[in-house]
Amino acid sequence: MEKPGIPPPGYKRYPGGHFLAYDMRSGKFENLARVPFGDGILSMTMDTQRGRLYGITWPTGTFLHYDLTTKGLRNLGAMSEQGENGTGQAYRTLCRSLVVDPNDGSVYLSTGDGAILRYCYDTDSIGRVEGEDLRKDYFGLYDPSSPGHMGYNWRQTVWYAPERAVYGVHGDSGYLFRFDPRLNRVDVLERLTSEPSKRSGMYDQFSYGYLGFALGPDGRTLHYLTGGPIYLNGRRVTGRAPRRRVNPRERRTRI
Repeated sequence: MEKPGIPPPGYKRYPGGHFLAYDMRSGKFENLARVPFGDGILSMTMDTQRGRLYGITWPTGTFLHYDLTTKGLRNLGAMSEQGENGTGQAYRTLCRSLVVDPNDGSVYLSTGDGAILRYCYDTDSIGRVEGEDLRKDYFGLYDPSSPGHMGYNWRQTVWYAPERAVYGVHGDSGYLFRFDPRLNRVDVLERLTSEPSKRSGMYDQFSYGYLGFALGPDGRTLHYLTGGPIYLNGRRVTGRAPRRRVNPRERRTRI
């Protein structure tokens, strides 16, 4: 469990994460806004059609948005208990991936408990998607209040415009899924783990999974970075320490 560091003598506390703009022609940066309460920005995405930046802060898990037209920063509060700043039953691993529906400006995120949350652009509010969640048997069983894994959070997501749907991956189990916001339905599709992981019958050896997940240039092939088991003297190394979970491989699947 990581916690914010205590500044050594002579240093001030971290002032807070920033939304920035970078002009590739001039090479200049512009500071748009700063998190006013000292958190960093862990997850970020942009609604390019509406000129809106969205972020989840660390460690409290606060949902923010910044409007490029009004120059206003809005705080909608903590999304998942006390986030990674909490202890005991108040601890929750935070979502690393926000996904925008460009058709109506909705933003989707997950929680460690398996809830799918929707930010509604029209009402500027967040609510839970009713009738569906990410607590799937195929993903495994997790205690959302314990650190060291992503719980039932999705790990990475992309918006697939032809189907107006979200494709995502659950990190620990490596399962690809499809979420249809119009039907509020999650379909589990295929396990994307490496061949060595499948042969061993175990999860990929990084309990958070990987953020390397994106649509390829053809617009319909998903590329995903996976892990794999490590063997020493013919025996598989066990445990959850991330430093033991190296051995990335790439898998592809067509959708």
